[in-house]
Amino acid sequence: MTALARTRTATTMAFRDQLRRPLVLILIVVIPAYIITRSIAETLATPRRIGLPDGVFVTTTIGTSTAPGWSASSWRSSPRCLACS
Repeated sequence: MTALARTRTATTMAFRDQLRRPLVLILIVVIPAYIITRSIAETLATPRRIGLPDGVFVTTTIGTSTAPGWSASSWRSSPRCLACS
């Protein structure tokens, strides 16, 4: 029996075993997906005041601070930086 045939047999047996006992599937797929979905649904866009190292404070929300292009090199030139103007 070649290594490929052994691997195929072991994989088939593992999937057959998981069909009988779906605990691993539930723990690895369903529960994390539920937690992530609940976290996204409950995140509020509450403005926060963030202190930067230069003593500058920026008021932002989670949506604007994680937006593309919002990096350490571009925050001063960003129109979202309220303290820089």
